[in-house]
Amino acid sequence: NRGQFISKGIELIVVPVLLGLLYWQLDETFQYVQSKLGLMFLMLFYWNYSCYISVLPVEQFDRVSYKREIRSSMYSAWSRMISKSVIRLPFETLYTIVFVTLIYWMAGLDASAE
Repeated sequence: NRGQFISKGIELIVVPVLLGLLYWQLDETFQYVQSKLGLMFLMLFYWNYSCYISVLPVEQFDRVSYKREIRSSMYSAWSRMISKSVIRLPFETLYTIVFVTLIYWMAGLDASAE
């Protein structure tokens, strides 16, 4: 769906930029560490619910064709679910890489334990 792809792209740019601006150049204190943990929580929370919410409109419109194909025994519900998951996997991977890359540099996350 082209509209969903464009809206997800806009969301993919706006949300990490806003989160990155919230955590831009914080002082390195104990509150800094707590803020970074809060950012990690927000990122996980966003991605969990983003995946659920993005599937709901698509499934609502596919319901008629889904019921027709199940009644005619074209394939099982299990195989449909697996195929839709495999098709969405490259897009979700791309979205995650772009999202994390933007936030990583803006919020000053680094791999050191200092």
